Amino acid sequence: MTRRASTAVLLTLVAAGAVTASTAARPAGPTRVSAAIAAKSRVSGIFLASLGGKTLAWQLILHGISGTVSARIEPRRQGPALATLCSPCKLSSRGRTQLGAPGAQAVASGDAYVAVRAGGVPALRVRARIVIGVPSLEIVSPKSGDTIALPAQVTYRVTNFGVGSAPLGHLEVWVAGVPTSVEVALTAASGTATIPDVKSAFLPGHRELNFSLATADRSLVPNAEARVTVSGVTIAGRK
Repeated sequence: MTRRASTAVLLTLVAAGAVTASTAARPAGPTRVSAAIAAKSRVSGIFLASLGGKTLAWQLILHGISGTVSARIEPRRQGPALATLCSPCKLSSRGRTQLGAPGAQAVASGDAYVAVRAGGVPALRVRARIVIGVPSLEIVSPKSGDTIALPAQVTYRVTNFGVGSAPLGHLEVWVAGVPTSVEVALTAASGTATIPDVKSAFLPGHRELNFSLATADRSLVPNAEARVTVSGVTIAGRK
């Protein structure tokens, strides 16, 4: 595939259960937001958002849902919605929503929730707290100077990013100077995964390997913390 850069950060939104939220240090520059819901149903989705000033750029992707869907930003305590994102929403919706000063402050301070409602059977209501967090990736191995034979194992750690089967995310791996990347499936936030042997993407020799977190549609997560470059890795020749 040709690599594409995403304009937002993944927020896992798996309905409908108890809200769980992770916190992280507030990043500099545009605020990136993330949150999570523990799943009890088969409905799932992702909400991607980036807050710059009072503008919330967002994307909502839902799976396993029926009926008319609406999404909005709500305050922590009961009260009027801070903003409507879409009503009705498509299964894949995106937009840029201008927030008032109270709404922008609520999102930035962790006092705002994204709320998704849908009709159908059963009726669904999801409300997840938005907490500040920056998706980040650590590659434990391979390291600079290693020689790998494909298919190869990669040991990793991921924070503030949902990984797993769609609609959750995965790793994209590519060699510097090669215009295609290869998808590496992840099943947990940390562990070992397999880089497949794709001959057109991984030529033998002394190479620079690039790793990036990516959403289910293979868009790369844009912040620097979500990408790792490992220089000086030797890819062994095939027999």
